[in-house]
Amino acid sequence: MIYEQLLSGMRVEYVDAASASLGTGLARNYNDDGYVRLNNTISASLAKAGAGGLDTGTEAASTKYALHAVSKDKDTSTGSNDSVVASKLVDSTADFTADGVNVGDVVLNVTDGTQAKVNSIESVTTLVLDTHIFTATSKSYVVGPVGIAMFSLSETAPTLPTGYTGFKKILWVKNDASSNVLKFNQVGGGNSRWVCYDTDRVNVRVLDAQSDTTWTVIDLSPYMSESSNYAKVLISFNPYVAASYIALRPNGSTLTETQTPYIAGSGGTNAFYDYIEMPTDSAQKMEFKCDHASDVASIYVAAYLEDM
Repeated sequence: MIYEQLLSGMRVEYVDAASASLGTGLARNYNDDGYVRLNNTISASLAKAGAGGLDTGTEAASTKYALHAVSKDKDTSTGSNDSVVASKLVDSTADFTADGVNVGDVVLNVTDGTQAKVNSIESVTTLVLDTHIFTATSKSYVVGPVGIAMFSLSETAPTLPTGYTGFKKILWVKNDASSNVLKFNQVGGGNSRWVCYDTDRVNVRVLDAQSDTTWTVIDLSPYMSESSNYAKVLISFNPYVAASYIALRPNGSTLTETQTPYIAGSGGTNAFYDYIEMPTDSAQKMEFKCDHASDVASIYVAAYLEDM
């Protein structure tokens, strides 16, 4: 059974100005021909080169980097068990030695979605596991090595260390002009998760004190994933006259300011803040328009939805 785009666990945490960590979990790799498994929380640092760091080159300021989970090989062994023995994988048709299975590899019970680690190789047909995960026969399994974490400028073609073949982009991080990763929190899990910034809002500003009264494009891509098209934006708006408003719409939309559902106003002349969740186009762009030429608007990316 193949779970295309499967992503379970692998929670991402901000560590420090150069690093982020990936929690335990399982992901179907980008090429859809194997799995990446993490049995322990592991970190990657933009200050380090290669495995556990940046795939090529050195860190550049004001840049986005994709955080990948990376596997050393494709699945080493696949099949289904035909006997039930506590804390063992038994497959009379297998040759785990010829397949290159090693102690420390991860065994995934694909049918039940459980996993264990190889403690020893009892025979060519039997693996001793650290957990009892095969409670019935005919459970599909895959066996493979534990993965690492790496940063790359590329979501789809990172440069992998020798011997590593599978990868899965989990999310993107963004650094500032001083090459410090912007602090963030991951909310949610699975294939859809929010990346919520935990930094001074000026660090995620995409519009600064503008008053355009015609539809004008704003680029949110510096603070969003290349595969995301949904963001939560913070609006700072100072209306010049009572009933002034700011209207938003996805880039390329033909909705007018009287039609768009993405609009904010206070009904008075007091400055205010407001949050709006809205879609962007595929390039992470949206449009805004002020009601009056003397209105003043600023916009910040508070969070974006990462959809695997």
